[in-house]
Amino acid sequence: MDTPEQEASRAEFEEMSAQGQPPLESEATPVPGPSGVLEPFATDNPYLQRLFAHELFGVVPDRCAELLAGLETADPEERLISAMKVRHGLTEGGVLMITTHWLRYVKQGRLFTAIANDEFWSLDGSLDLRANLGDRPLFTTPDGNQFQVFPTVPIVSRRQAKGFLALYKLAVLACVHLNTQKEDAALEGIVAAGATGTAAEIKELVALRDSGALTETEFEAAKARLLGS
Repeated sequence: MDTPEQEASRAEFEEMSAQGQPPLESEATPVPGPSGVLEPFATDNPYLQRLFAHELFGVVPDRCAELLAGLETADPEERLISAMKVRHGLTEGGVLMITTHWLRYVKQGRLFTAIANDEFWSLDGSLDLRANLGDRPLFTTPDGNQFQVFPTVPIVSRRQAKGFLALYKLAVLACVHLNTQKEDAALEGIVAAGATGTAAEIKELVALRDSGALTETEFEAAKARLLGS
């Protein structure tokens, strides 16, 4: 049986998901924890289950929650999934974070304070990792930013980098799974209302979108026309 905190967390999860917010933004627990890390809760989402069980889930540098909270771009409900220290360029250091809202890079000040103009990217699966034997692990974002992993001990840093990437991918897959469930529920609601023809047409639109024949904008416009909205 869930605790009151878990029930509140799942309720927040469902409510914010319905609002179409960024991937996993809805996973944030409304009850702040001392570490600022997302509180695990009971779920039937298999990717969230694996994310919660991962050995690096909740592993963040000391005072990382303060760093996140100090950002002007941070949402009050945003929570950490995992984070690691990285180097950006030759001299700049900071923290690469997976949060319930974004993949973030926060430049670190001398007293572990956030510096303005942090960078963040959608949880869309586009983070890349080069971790060949003998090389320092290197993350690359969609816009070409590159981050080297600390510590610089090759075996340790490569293991950490691969674990971090695995958590990132699980967060992305959890979002995709959630969106699929929402679409299926919507179709079931249409069928239950007796609009079987419309449901079949929407299923065809989903297939066209998933195949790349329709963009997300075209898909939404066509679906709205079918539903008369």
